[in-house]
Amino acid sequence: MADLQLMSRSLDECERVIKRGLATFVEVGEALMAIRDQRLYREKGYSRFEDYCQQEWGWSRIHAYRHIEAARVAALLPIGNMPATESQARELVPLMHDDERLVAETWQEIRDERGDDVTASYVRDVVRQRLMAHQLISQSTSNEWYTPPEYVEAARAVMGAIDLDPASNHTAQAWIKASRYYTPDDDGLACEWCGRVWLNPPWGQLTGQFVSKLADELVRGHVEQAIVLVNAHATDTQWFSPLWDGLLCFTDHRINYLSSDEVGSSGSTHGSVFVYFGENHESFGKAFGRWGVLVRRVRYDD
Repeated sequence: MADLQLMSRSLDECERVIKRGLATFVEVGEALMAIRDQRLYREKGYSRFEDYCQQEWGWSRIHAYRHIEAARVAALLPIGNMPATESQARELVPLMHDDERLVAETWQEIRDERGDDVTASYVRDVVRQRLMAHQLISQSTSNEWYTPPEYVEAARAVMGAIDLDPASNHTAQAWIKASRYYTPDDDGLACEWCGRVWLNPPWGQLTGQFVSKLADELVRGHVEQAIVLVNAHATDTQWFSPLWDGLLCFTDHRINYLSSDEVGSSGSTHGSVFVYFGENHESFGKAFGRWGVLVRRVRYDD
């Protein structure tokens, strides 16, 4: 399959593709990408791509972007050896965030193992194992690092409590004090999320999966409030995209994370960003504004 490029397409042409198919998920994803990137939705009076998807197709922003991401995955695979469904292709997306070569390698391994008897859940399991293996390799040369208590206390003050810490361990709970938490052995990505969530996702390839999981749980209404802590240098990644919908605080300093070897603390090599989802914007601004600059998405009609 040819590399995806921005093609000059009319809105009518793109919409015919979507109506057909829903012909194939690749064509639908490419059509949505053209509508988004060429801003064709404005021909129908919409100022935002998300509004167009909701009103014209009944799709949430996340659902539309899943089709786009699945089409991007398919573009990395040879014709005749692509996933049969959008749900299968979607599960390969996390591999694309850090190293596109992993997409073709992993998909070939799946086909060699299962042939045409492939399900989305099987792809998900294989991808998770591959990402966890890479994460363990990256962590093997360094200690674990924990968020200092003052930031966690601020998060608790904003949300009222921390009901869930889905990416944690027993040591960190000494000051996070979540009502429920998941360790690597629990696999927080496969567990239920709800209530008020504090999320400092694992660094590396798994970050995107945890952010995507949070975005899904927010859309479903399972998560009421959430505060996420991620690297500020990741704003150009695909997985960061849903975080722009929150209220962001870009730190004006490097956080001194606590070391697991109890030898002290260490400054990060980059800035960080806290992202809040919920209704307590003023409370978040007062609590976290002392540590950096607050940012919210602003949309303008051209």
